[in-house]
Amino acid sequence: MKLTDYEVYTLSLLSRALRGKKGAITDLPQEVERIASRHGVLPLLYDAVSPPEDSLVARAAVQCVKQSYHLLVATKRYTSLLKEGGCDVVVLKGASVAALYPVPEYRKSGDLDLLLRNRHEFERADALLRKVGAVANSYQHANHHIAYELPDGFELELHLSLVEDFDDRDLNRKLASIQKTMRVTSCPVLGVELPVLEKGAQALSLLLHMLQHFLLSGFGLKLLCDWVCFWRAGVPRAEREWYRSCVSRLCLTGFSEIVTDVCCRYLGLSRKAVTDLLPEDGEERVGLCEDFMREVFDGEEFGKSSDDRMVMLRGSGVADYAREFHHQMHLNFPNAGRCPLLWPGLWAFTLARFMRNNHRYRDTSLLRVLRSAGKRSKLYKQMRLFEKE
Repeated sequence: MKLTDYEVYTLSLLSRALRGKKGAITDLPQEVERIASRHGVLPLLYDAVSPPEDSLVARAAVQCVKQSYHLLVATKRYTSLLKEGGCDVVVLKGASVAALYPVPEYRKSGDLDLLLRNRHEFERADALLRKVGAVANSYQHANHHIAYELPDGFELELHLSLVEDFDDRDLNRKLASIQKTMRVTSCPVLGVELPVLEKGAQALSLLLHMLQHFLLSGFGLKLLCDWVCFWRAGVPRAEREWYRSCVSRLCLTGFSEIVTDVCCRYLGLSRKAVTDLLPEDGEERVGLCEDFMREVFDGEEFGKSSDDRMVMLRGSGVADYAREFHHQMHLNFPNAGRCPLLWPGLWAFTLARFMRNNHRYRDTSLLRVLRSAGKRSKLYKQMRLFEKE
């Protein structure tokens, strides 16, 4: 399905905003406001359209600026707390990416993401956070990070790895090996120095973040905007080569190419700036880019558009559903899942929990989830995800 006129218009406005171009559009269509809001990019449009001060865009921009400064202060406070306590942490996404935008304050973010580079330091980090009033959430929706509610009113996600484990042990081992080699630097964000990953590792982190959401319920335009601003800011040759090597090793070149390609086609990223990240052009590629953007628009911000968008499968066969279900069992029971004798019982528990959560929290059914997963799996095949090069 092709993009609608409103979706195309939204992309053109975002392209202007990401280049720091000013505009004088006072009457923004409500549908464009709705699309931008649901994708978490409405504040970015403020300078690009110059709306009235009582408009939805203006109110969103003012709120985002306030939130950005509060979040920046909190990010500095908790990174300093952990580092002074002997924990090696770096900032993921958030303020470190916002610094690359024409107006950093307009990049929407609602929580703090910190990577604990040595997972053996977790107990120390946990104690430091609890000491200042942080409370671990009763329900942790991922295994690769622990979410805390902070006294400041924000949520802090303390990551033990960049992403959740994939359903491929060899891939997970490679990723763990790569993560150990990532180096750290510092980045000034509105005058505040924060510890961040070096450029190549930061690029890999952003790509993996997109991939994880893509394979689950999907992601919206904000993560593509991050990609545009990151590469437009410039990445040294050695860091680019390191990134490309890691992506090739993880069999993610196809995903990296399509993300970069759509950013060039729809969001104004210069092809000259990313020539080494792009594939050869062609009609088939145009169709794939359109399909990918349709998926992005349908997903909205982090897959919030629909409760039955939960996962993307490698295919639509019985084996594909079984593989994903087995993978979900391991994610739900990471320790017990190591014993094959326990698998039948763990499968039953996983199914029961899945159906309960669908009914209680998502108000959807198992059948709807499976249908959605099968439909979205077609794009998985087109992109040659995880296929060895």
